[in-house]
Amino acid sequence: MQNVSFNVVIRVFEALALTVLLAACSSATPSASPTSAPVATVAPTTPPATIAPAPTTAPTTAPTATLPPAATAAPAAERILPAPLYLINEQQQIVRLERDGTTMATITNEATPIVQLAAAPIDGTLLYIMQGDQSNTLVQTDARGGQRTELAAGILSIPVWSRDGQRYALAWEDGPQGAGIYGARAGEKPGLLLANIPFKAGNSTPGLRYTPQAFSPDGSQLLLATAPDNGPDAPAGDIAVLGAAVLASDGTATTLVGTGGDPYLCFSALWSTDGSQVICSSYGASGAMPALWSLPASGGKPTILLPPSSGQTDVFSVMPTSTGLYAFVGTAKTVGENVTYALEQIDANGKASKLRDETFDINAVVWSVWAPDASGIVIQRASTDGSTSNQFVWLPASDAPAVELRLRGQGTPVWGAPGT
Repeated sequence: MQNVSFNVVIRVFEALALTVLLAACSSATPSASPTSAPVATVAPTTPPATIAPAPTTAPTTAPTATLPPAATAAPAAERILPAPLYLINEQQQIVRLERDGTTMATITNEATPIVQLAAAPIDGTLLYIMQGDQSNTLVQTDARGGQRTELAAGILSIPVWSRDGQRYALAWEDGPQGAGIYGARAGEKPGLLLANIPFKAGNSTPGLRYTPQAFSPDGSQLLLATAPDNGPDAPAGDIAVLGAAVLASDGTATTLVGTGGDPYLCFSALWSTDGSQVICSSYGASGAMPALWSLPASGGKPTILLPPSSGQTDVFSVMPTSTGLYAFVGTAKTVGENVTYALEQIDANGKASKLRDETFDINAVVWSVWAPDASGIVIQRASTDGSTSNQFVWLPASDAPAVELRLRGQGTPVWGAPGT
């Protein structure tokens, strides 16, 4: 068995932490038999829009920026990747890596740093956020950086696309109707979908903040991460156990997982392939805590997918497929012991079998992202050449050889559309 040293950094809905970071940078800069948990309904504090609100004003269209010359590479004999990849590079511009794994070009030339990125699965339309001195700017372009349109400005973060590329959502801390989840159809200015519940001094119940995670497969619902808002005097760096909620097309949000970890801890959440379930993984699961579990998207009794072990079980980078779940799974005989991971398939009975022979040490994989068709996963590892940028490796979901990609950068890569 090949032993590859990687540095895994597991984050609890890292997107939410990044929302806080972006806000700080703008001065205005900017988861035994389970029991059923009560399902709370969170009503927005302002009248909600639908998931696809109509715009009230026309977006501002700016001329396409002058782009630097495209990087060149020797032609590849085959397509290694199922789709192109996008990444924010060290210069904080967007680069596009073609399916051969070597041909790459810089497709933006913005005057201010690009800090977040999303690509529509159907056609590769890009949404990205530029960080300015006074506020952030939301920009939409086509799959190669053209047809540039500015859609909004403010403390913006976490843009996500629906699978059909027709709608998007994001968090807007200083939106025109207050802080919350905003969204619109592609190319339109975002409107309020769900308002945050603000913190009120003297109230024993904290407020609630939302960040978008992913649209359901049919686009009718939006999975949210939730976090308590304890007000401006909360200790800096205070870490909360995050929850999960589902926003329906009528503007109501159903809480599935409480911010205290009820019914179980949920360190990351995602949709099942048919959108009927929300799947949660619990990093560092031990005792009665399952490592992998699910519950109906409408709320109800949880189902344990990977039972607790006698020691510690870690699961991350989960990918639902038609035959089960793919994920990195690691176990240790005792809690706190060093855990090694393997890329595994988990069937409906909770039985795990290896997809690949490598094992991965917790100290080296930085991040990972599955291909939309589950044919493989890109892992991001710390540089071995002394540079500050990370290296990226394509691992097929089979015994096919791993391939190191030409990508270099500091962010998480984003998959584009296969035909673009």
